[in-house]
Amino acid sequence: MESKTANELLLFFLRKESAELIPVKLAQLSKEDLDAVVHKANRHRVTSLLYQTLSTPHLEPIVPASITQALRSAYLETVWWNTSLYSELSKILKVLQDENIPVILLKGAHLAKIIYGNIALRPMSDIDIMVKKKDLRQSVNLLFQIGFTVTNEKQVKLITNNYQLPPHFKHFPDLTNGKICLDVHSSIAEEAQSYKIDIDGLWTRAWSTETTGLETLTLSPEDLLLHLCLHTSMHHMFTNGLKSFCDIREVIRYHNDEINWDELQLRARSWRASNPVYLSLHLAKSLLNADIPQWVLEALKPDKPDNQAIIWAKEQIFATSDKEVIYPKELLHFWKKKSSLQKISILLERTFPPRKELAQMYYISPASSRVYFYYPVRLKEIFQRHFHKTLRLLYQDKETLSLVDRQLGLIDWLSH
Repeated sequence: MESKTANELLLFFLRKESAELIPVKLAQLSKEDLDAVVHKANRHRVTSLLYQTLSTPHLEPIVPASITQALRSAYLETVWWNTSLYSELSKILKVLQDENIPVILLKGAHLAKIIYGNIALRPMSDIDIMVKKKDLRQSVNLLFQIGFTVTNEKQVKLITNNYQLPPHFKHFPDLTNGKICLDVHSSIAEEAQSYKIDIDGLWTRAWSTETTGLETLTLSPEDLLLHLCLHTSMHHMFTNGLKSFCDIREVIRYHNDEINWDELQLRARSWRASNPVYLSLHLAKSLLNADIPQWVLEALKPDKPDNQAIIWAKEQIFATSDKEVIYPKELLHFWKKKSSLQKISILLERTFPPRKELAQMYYISPASSRVYFYYPVRLKEIFQRHFHKTLRLLYQDKETLSLVDRQLGLIDWLSH
């Protein structure tokens, strides 16, 4: 089965718009066809949602037992993994709340249990929480007390203006990858980006909820949707598949009449994020029938909409695994410059950033003389990180050049 056909079938099952047509569609498919759909579901990390659709009693005689078993195994694996994460989340929340440090749950930690209502339906790769910037240092010390560490403890001795701490890990030999990752944020987007997010407003508007038996905070419905839109568009460049759009759809389903759509579109504009929010919502509606009022999309729609951006985004969403390379913006712009002087300028700017920016990268004090020792470290890391991607660019095969053009165009459009 062609990849495009498998994607279309997966979307058909995820939409759940015509339950009575599902048996008819299944009867037309071979086991090999369904294997291809399951493969796509794994790629998009929506296997549990596909299992939920295909595991109903009246479909049991139609779906091959091997398909049902494969989906069930993935479903149970998600239950096991997410249960481990929620167990650790309970400890994290308790140790922070005991010290009166407020916490906002982000992404999966809130979505799986509250929005989806079943932790098996929404896979989580890590735990994401947000604390106030003034609480970052104390949070680090408390996380160390319950076993979370970083690769290099020197990274957290001095907290700078980064929007999140270095990833914290806790080792669990019994888990598949041997560790749980915790990301502690003080914002919902990188401060280097051009957004004007009102962080204090996120806290003021936050909703109280209960997770793992403890009361905590979550983003308001409008802020949650905006965060999901920015995360899938600007952070992942739409390469994290359909899971993100299922998240958007389920948030809208769960909050239903509670969403203030006027406020959402006004806030998107005030954050200077209209384009990424518009495109993310448009795709959630067109791909998965998310219940987004058309007038909201019209209000967010740029004065000069670019249908090519929609095409590029869809290509990113449905890219096969061998195309899933996200080139850093700096490398893309470097490659596209015709002038050697312009290329040298970009290279020097990214290799030797201002002292304050370098201090933020390596979590050290801008006032420390040790900052200068990190310039050669930066040079080495750039070489290690981008060597293979640069080689791929130098090879200049048609597929790579097309990917570069697509990503550059999408980045430029989203940034306006």
